[in-house]
Amino acid sequence: MSTAAKASPPRLVVDRWLLPNGIPVLVHENPTHPLVNLRCLVYAGSAEDTAEQAGLASFTGSSLLRGTEHHTFEQINEVTDSAGMSLHTHAGRHLATIGTRCLSEDVSLALDLISEVLRRPTFPDEEVAKLRDQILTNIRQEQHNTRSVAGRLFREAAYPVGHPYRLSPNGEEESVGALTRDDLAACHRERYGPKRTFIVVSGDVRSAELRDLLTARLGSWEPEVAPAPEIGDAADPEPVTSEREVPGKTQSDLIFGTLALSRSDPEWETLRQATVVFGQLGLSGRLGATVRDEQGLAYGVGANLDAAITRTAWTVRAGVNPANVDRALASIRSELDKLRAEGVTEEELVGAQRYLVGGMALQLETNAGITSLMQQIEHFGLGLDYVERRPALVQAVTREAILDTVRRYLPEGDAITAVAGPAR
Repeated sequence: MSTAAKASPPRLVVDRWLLPNGIPVLVHENPTHPLVNLRCLVYAGSAEDTAEQAGLASFTGSSLLRGTEHHTFEQINEVTDSAGMSLHTHAGRHLATIGTRCLSEDVSLALDLISEVLRRPTFPDEEVAKLRDQILTNIRQEQHNTRSVAGRLFREAAYPVGHPYRLSPNGEEESVGALTRDDLAACHRERYGPKRTFIVVSGDVRSAELRDLLTARLGSWEPEVAPAPEIGDAADPEPVTSEREVPGKTQSDLIFGTLALSRSDPEWETLRQATVVFGQLGLSGRLGATVRDEQGLAYGVGANLDAAITRTAWTVRAGVNPANVDRALASIRSELDKLRAEGVTEEELVGAQRYLVGGMALQLETNAGITSLMQQIEHFGLGLDYVERRPALVQAVTREAILDTVRRYLPEGDAITAVAGPAR
């Protein structure tokens, strides 16, 4: 255990209950903030998309606001603008989100809109066509973005054909261009239902009153929808190198990494702290101090460990001058070799643990941060007392544990390497 200062653990009081149709609702009453943040989350993400319909979940999620049985897209915007509230929808890898930020006096109105958008979207042809054009424009822009291209190369090397994480959640030009209004409606019909849904709320609202409001609007929602499919872990990927030229660019983006751990793995926290030391703490940790500051080989560099319900990526990303790609990669490998050989110092460990514990304390200062925490608690099954337990979990990690975990999960020598930029 490190010698990091032990303050009293933070607390997050969460009231969790079920609607009559089984939807879990997590509520944090926060009367000191006169606003309410609410997220309705549905397991309807891109992990269920096929290659032929890549982008279907994202397209459907973004279309929910474009019209309902009772309001057009313009009318929805007029209602939200007049109340000064925000209302947004989108879909990621696993979860589709319908979220709002409103005054506490407007919670009832916000829930009326959320219920409509969730239960009765109509996917008007004209709005679907407009949104399709916007998505296709974004996809074309990504094809000329070196960071996005490097990310695609990494995914294609890390995940085999058929694994849902291999696909871009936004889809491809061909797949999105072929999606119809009926495809979106079918996606909504097949993926959106109470057995796939949970709700998180933080703000100036009483849990008992919210129960009545939600029961009236969503308690009778009972479409028959199959459970979301489980996603299996991908096998250890081969350490391949992929490079793609992106014309007209002056900077190369590179990714170096592998697949590591799922968020539910007991060693995830240990590897997270190693990653903070290696490429996040201060100005990008050890990597920032050496690759960028001392050697001048990168404009920006950092390391990240994803959090997902299945085995996911540990990566180093850097933006570099094309002439320095090979030297930057060699320097990253050298720093990783040092981490695998020596682990972290006591000072680095204390700094990482203070950073992580302090970051959560800051997250608890806002309703948006609290709803994000409650979303993680429900999504990953962390337990309602997770916030109170987290400091002890963080501070229980030792230098010895980090060295052992790094040696077992981070690459020795070559790893997946993806580079996108101008010809070199």
